[in-house]
Amino acid sequence: MYDDQHGTAIVTLAALMSAVEVTKKKDLKIVIVGAGAAGIAITKLIKASELDVESIKLVDSKGLVSSDRDDLNKYKVMMAELTEQSSTQSLNEALRGADIFIGEAAKDLLNKEMVESMNNDPIIFAMANPEPEIMPDVARSAGAMVVATGRSDFPNQINNALVYPGVFKGLLESGAKSATDEIKLAAANAVFDYHKDEITAENILPSILDMKMADIISEAIVKVVNK
Repeated sequence: MYDDQHGTAIVTLAALMSAVEVTKKKDLKIVIVGAGAAGIAITKLIKASELDVESIKLVDSKGLVSSDRDDLNKYKVMMAELTEQSSTQSLNEALRGADIFIGEAAKDLLNKEMVESMNNDPIIFAMANPEPEIMPDVARSAGAMVVATGRSDFPNQINNALVYPGVFKGLLESGAKSATDEIKLAAANAVFDYHKDEITAENILPSILDMKMADIISEAIVKVVNK
Protein backbone atom coordinates (compact mmCIF):
# COMPACT_ATOMS: atom_id res chain seq x y z
CA MET A 1 0.00 0.00 0.00
CA TYR A 2 1.69 3.17 -1.22
CA ASP A 3 0.17 6.60 -0.59
CA ASP A 4 1.08 8.28 -3.89
CA GLN A 5 -0.13 5.26 -5.84
CA HIS A 6 -2.99 3.45 -4.13
CA GLY A 7 -3.89 6.35 -1.82
CA THR A 8 -4.22 8.59 -4.84
CA ALA A 9 -6.38 6.00 -6.60
CA ILE A 10 -8.73 5.72 -3.62
CA VAL A 11 -9.28 9.44 -3.20
CA THR A 12 -9.59 9.93 -6.98
CA LEU A 13 -12.31 7.27 -7.16
CA ALA A 14 -14.17 8.86 -4.23
CA ALA A 15 -13.97 12.24 -5.96
CA LEU A 16 -15.11 10.73 -9.25
CA MET A 17 -18.16 9.14 -7.63
CA SER A 18 -19.08 12.55 -6.22
CA ALA A 19 -18.54 14.27 -9.57
CA VAL A 20 -20.77 11.71 -11.27
CA GLU A 21 -23.37 12.35 -8.57
CA VAL A 22 -23.29 16.07 -9.49
CA THR A 23 -23.37 15.62 -13.27
CA LYS A 24 -25.65 12.54 -13.35
CA LYS A 25 -23.50 11.14 -16.14
CA LYS A 26 -23.85 7.54 -17.33
CA ASP A 27 -21.92 5.36 -19.78
CA LEU A 28 -18.75 7.14 -18.73
CA LYS A 29 -15.99 7.66 -21.25
CA ILE A 30 -12.83 8.29 -19.23
CA VAL A 31 -9.42 9.49 -20.37
CA ILE A 32 -6.55 9.13 -17.89
CA VAL A 33 -3.33 10.92 -18.79
CA GLY A 34 -0.12 9.73 -17.18
CA ALA A 35 0.68 6.02 -17.27
CA GLY A 36 2.97 5.95 -14.26
CA ALA A 37 2.28 4.37 -10.87
CA ALA A 38 -0.61 6.67 -9.96
CA GLY A 39 -2.28 6.60 -13.38
CA ILE A 40 -2.12 2.82 -13.52
CA ALA A 41 -3.48 2.45 -9.98
CA ILE A 42 -6.35 4.83 -10.78
CA THR A 43 -7.17 2.90 -13.95
CA LYS A 44 -7.21 -0.43 -12.12
CA LEU A 45 -9.41 0.83 -9.27
CA ILE A 46 -11.95 2.47 -11.58
CA LYS A 47 -12.15 -0.78 -13.56
CA ALA A 48 -12.79 -2.66 -10.31
CA SER A 49 -15.49 -0.21 -9.17
CA GLU A 50 -19.21 -0.19 -9.83
CA LEU A 51 -19.15 3.05 -11.81
CA ASP A 52 -21.08 2.96 -15.09
CA VAL A 53 -18.00 3.01 -17.33
CA GLU A 54 -18.24 2.58 -21.09
CA SER A 55 -14.53 3.02 -21.80
CA ILE A 56 -11.23 3.95 -20.20
CA LYS A 57 -8.36 5.27 -22.27
CA LEU A 58 -4.93 5.52 -20.61
CA VAL A 59 -2.60 7.93 -22.38
CA ASP A 60 1.16 8.35 -21.98
CA SER A 61 3.57 10.83 -23.57
CA LYS A 62 3.36 8.99 -26.90
CA GLY A 63 -0.41 8.58 -27.08
CA LEU A 64 -3.01 6.00 -26.19
CA VAL A 65 -1.71 2.90 -24.42
CA SER A 66 -2.95 0.33 -26.92
CA SER A 67 -2.03 -3.20 -27.90
CA ASP A 68 -0.88 -2.20 -31.42
CA ARG A 69 2.11 -0.28 -30.01
CA ASP A 70 5.49 -2.00 -29.89
CA ASP A 71 7.11 0.33 -27.34
CA LEU A 72 5.15 -0.61 -24.20
CA ASN A 73 6.72 -1.99 -21.05
CA LYS A 74 5.06 -4.99 -19.40
CA TYR A 75 2.90 -2.82 -17.15
CA LYS A 76 1.53 -0.81 -20.05
CA VAL A 77 0.92 -4.00 -22.00
CA MET A 78 -1.28 -5.13 -19.11
CA MET A 79 -3.07 -1.78 -19.14
CA ALA A 80 -3.77 -2.01 -22.86
CA GLU A 81 -5.36 -5.40 -22.22
CA LEU A 82 -7.28 -4.23 -19.15
CA THR A 83 -8.72 -1.19 -20.96
CA GLU A 84 -9.29 -3.17 -24.17
CA GLN A 85 -7.60 -0.58 -26.36
CA SER A 86 -6.11 -1.84 -29.61
CA SER A 87 -5.73 1.20 -31.87
CA THR A 88 -3.29 4.06 -31.32
CA GLN A 89 -4.72 7.56 -30.80
CA SER A 90 -3.35 10.95 -29.86
CA LEU A 91 -4.55 12.68 -26.68
CA ASN A 92 -6.67 15.04 -28.82
CA GLU A 93 -8.35 12.09 -30.52
CA ALA A 94 -8.91 10.24 -27.25
CA LEU A 95 -10.59 13.26 -25.66
CA ARG A 96 -13.19 13.84 -28.37
CA GLY A 97 -16.57 12.96 -26.90
CA ALA A 98 -15.06 11.93 -23.54
CA ASP A 99 -16.87 12.67 -20.29
CA ILE A 100 -13.94 12.70 -17.88
CA PHE A 101 -10.31 13.81 -17.95
CA ILE A 102 -8.04 12.60 -15.14
CA GLY A 103 -4.53 14.05 -15.28
CA GLU A 104 -1.45 12.72 -13.51
CA ALA A 105 0.93 14.26 -16.00
CA ALA A 106 2.26 17.78 -16.57
CA LYS A 107 1.19 21.42 -16.62
CA ASP A 108 -0.59 22.96 -19.58
CA LEU A 109 -1.24 19.57 -21.18
CA LEU A 110 -4.92 20.39 -21.62
CA ASN A 111 -6.29 23.51 -23.29
CA LYS A 112 -9.70 25.12 -23.74
CA GLU A 113 -10.24 23.68 -27.21
CA MET A 114 -9.58 20.16 -25.99
CA VAL A 115 -12.13 20.54 -23.18
CA GLU A 116 -14.64 21.93 -25.68
CA SER A 117 -14.18 18.78 -27.79
CA MET A 118 -15.35 16.61 -24.89
CA ASN A 119 -18.94 15.65 -24.08
CA ASN A 120 -21.27 18.22 -22.52
CA ASP A 121 -20.53 19.21 -18.90
CA PRO A 122 -17.24 17.30 -18.66
CA ILE A 123 -15.46 16.43 -15.43
CA ILE A 124 -11.86 17.64 -15.25
CA PHE A 125 -9.41 16.33 -12.65
CA ALA A 126 -6.17 18.20 -13.39
CA MET A 127 -3.91 16.84 -10.65
CA ALA A 128 -0.38 17.71 -11.79
CA ASN A 129 1.43 19.67 -9.08
CA PRO A 130 2.27 22.43 -8.56
CA GLU A 131 0.85 23.51 -11.92
CA PRO A 132 -2.21 21.57 -13.15
CA GLU A 133 -2.79 20.34 -16.69
CA ILE A 134 -5.28 23.21 -17.07
CA MET A 135 -6.21 26.04 -14.72
CA PRO A 136 -9.69 25.71 -13.20
CA ASP A 137 -11.03 28.99 -14.59
CA VAL A 138 -10.00 27.99 -18.12
CA ALA A 139 -11.60 24.57 -17.77
CA ARG A 140 -14.85 26.07 -16.49
CA SER A 141 -14.90 28.66 -19.28
CA ALA A 142 -14.70 25.75 -21.74
CA GLY A 143 -17.81 24.16 -20.22
CA ALA A 144 -16.47 21.88 -17.48
CA MET A 145 -19.09 21.27 -14.76
CA VAL A 146 -16.76 19.82 -12.11
CA VAL A 147 -13.09 20.78 -11.87
CA ALA A 148 -10.60 19.44 -9.33
CA THR A 149 -6.85 19.81 -8.86
CA GLY A 150 -4.21 18.68 -6.40
CA ARG A 151 -3.88 22.17 -4.95
CA SER A 152 -5.31 23.46 -1.69
CA ASP A 153 -5.86 27.00 -2.99
CA PHE A 154 -8.56 25.87 -5.44
CA PRO A 155 -11.88 24.15 -4.68
CA ASN A 156 -11.95 20.34 -4.87
CA GLN A 157 -8.46 19.43 -3.82
CA ILE A 158 -7.73 15.75 -4.52
CA ASN A 159 -5.11 14.86 -1.93
CA ASN A 160 -4.17 11.35 -0.89
CA ALA A 161 -3.65 12.66 2.65
CA LEU A 162 -7.44 12.47 2.98
CA VAL A 163 -7.45 8.69 2.91
CA TYR A 164 -4.17 6.97 3.63
CA PRO A 165 -4.08 7.52 7.42
CA GLY A 166 -7.47 5.80 7.65
CA VAL A 167 -6.47 3.07 5.20
CA PHE A 168 -3.37 2.17 7.19
CA LYS A 169 -5.32 2.26 10.44
CA GLY A 170 -7.91 -0.06 8.94
CA LEU A 171 -5.27 -2.46 7.63
CA LEU A 172 -3.63 -2.63 11.04
CA GLU A 173 -6.83 -2.93 13.06
CA SER A 174 -8.36 -5.54 10.76
CA GLY A 175 -5.26 -7.71 10.59
CA ALA A 176 -5.47 -7.70 6.79
CA LYS A 177 -2.57 -9.43 5.04
CA SER A 178 -2.74 -7.27 1.91
CA ALA A 179 -4.45 -4.15 0.57
CA THR A 180 -6.90 -5.78 -1.81
CA ASP A 181 -9.13 -4.04 -4.35
CA GLU A 182 -12.06 -4.80 -2.05
CA ILE A 183 -10.37 -2.86 0.75
CA LYS A 184 -9.52 0.08 -1.51
CA LEU A 185 -13.09 0.20 -2.83
CA ALA A 186 -14.45 0.10 0.73
CA ALA A 187 -12.28 3.10 1.59
CA ALA A 188 -13.44 5.08 -1.46
CA ASN A 189 -17.07 4.25 -0.80
CA ALA A 190 -16.70 5.27 2.85
CA VAL A 191 -15.45 8.72 1.82
CA PHE A 192 -18.24 9.13 -0.73
CA ASP A 193 -20.99 7.97 1.64
CA TYR A 194 -19.74 10.20 4.46
CA HIS A 195 -19.75 13.30 2.26
CA LYS A 196 -22.76 12.48 0.08
CA ASP A 197 -25.18 14.98 1.63
CA GLU A 198 -22.64 17.81 1.24
CA ILE A 199 -21.65 17.22 -2.38
CA THR A 200 -21.75 20.17 -4.78
CA ALA A 201 -19.82 20.96 -7.96
CA GLU A 202 -17.21 22.79 -5.86
CA ASN A 203 -17.28 20.47 -2.84
CA ILE A 204 -16.82 16.89 -3.97
CA LEU A 205 -14.64 15.69 -1.08
CA PRO A 206 -14.39 16.18 2.68
CA SER A 207 -11.60 18.41 3.96
CA ILE A 208 -8.29 16.65 4.55
CA LEU A 209 -8.47 18.23 8.03
CA ASP A 210 -11.69 16.39 8.88
CA MET A 211 -10.70 14.44 11.99
CA LYS A 212 -13.47 11.87 11.51
CA MET A 213 -12.13 10.50 8.24
CA ALA A 214 -9.48 8.13 9.62
CA ASP A 215 -11.96 6.30 11.84
CA ILE A 216 -14.67 6.20 9.16
CA ILE A 217 -12.32 4.65 6.61
CA SER A 218 -10.79 2.30 9.16
CA GLU A 219 -14.19 1.03 10.29
CA ALA A 220 -15.22 0.38 6.67
CA ILE A 221 -12.07 -1.66 6.08
CA VAL A 222 -12.43 -3.66 9.29
CA LYS A 223 -16.02 -4.47 8.29
CA VAL A 224 -14.94 -5.74 4.86
CA VAL A 225 -12.01 -7.79 6.15
CA ASN A 226 -13.97 -9.38 8.98
CA LYS A 227 -17.25 -9.99 7.18
